Amino acid sequence: MARNSRFFDDKHPWSETKDALLGNYLTPFFMKVYNASRDGIIYVDAFAGPGRFKDGTIGSPLLAIEKYQAVSRGRRAKRPIQFVFGEAKRSLRLRLESNAADATSSVNYIKPPIIKG
Repeated sequence: MARNSRFFDDKHPWSETKDALLGNYLTPFFMKVYNASRDGIIYVDAFAGPGRFKDGTIGSPLLAIEKYQAVSRGRRAKRPIQFVFGEAKRSLRLRLESNAADATSSVNYIKPPIIKG
């Protein structure tokens, strides 16, 4: 069994810290670029993981999607966004595809995420 095969089972303390910092940063960041962007936004997470840990907690890709939706909520003009997620491991990439599709399927201003290996 690979050494990191259970890495995404439970959210570890360092992941909680990273996502707390990212979450605090993303709201003001998206507010700033939302107002400045008429043609849309591209957001890249090069080391995305599956988006959701097996224990149910969200990871950075879904956190970014949630934060963008929160900034967009209540605004008349919706700014399109393209999320681009990178994940090298095929099994995690497949989970990410499913998790990202679930998070964005009912939102027409979020383009279907691009997920690459």
